[in-house]
Amino acid sequence: MLRPDGTNVVQLTSNADADNQPEWSPNGKRIAFNRVSGGTNQLYVMNADGTGQAPVPNTAGGSNQVWSPDGVQLAFVRFGAGGSDLFLVKPDGADTCLLTFGEAEPGSTVEPEFDPAAGPVIAALRGFRPVT
Repeated sequence: MLRPDGTNVVQLTSNADADNQPEWSPNGKRIAFNRVSGGTNQLYVMNADGTGQAPVPNTAGGSNQVWSPDGVQLAFVRFGAGGSDLFLVKPDGADTCLLTFGEAEPGSTVEPEFDPAAGPVIAALRGFRPVT
């Protein structure tokens, strides 16, 4: 974390793993991030000051996370041998919901985004086949 001018650098995580893809919650109190350990991705959440780091259950293999506009859920992508799927989950791991099924089309966008103007709707699902 740092100021826009590059000063006041603060390291929020400190371990041998690769922590990346930080995503601030809408209220600025929490950060969701991706931890890569032993070649496996896992979503984590922590307080904005770096304390309270905890894995989000049911998100092994997940990445490209984004908070819902109300901060209640995370959308994320799970990449696997059979393709890529889009999920919703609460930060405590509850209510995991598969939104798509199968692989994304080649060259498709694999980064979920919420449309705050549309309410609880995820936009930019190009390249996915919806679950039927």
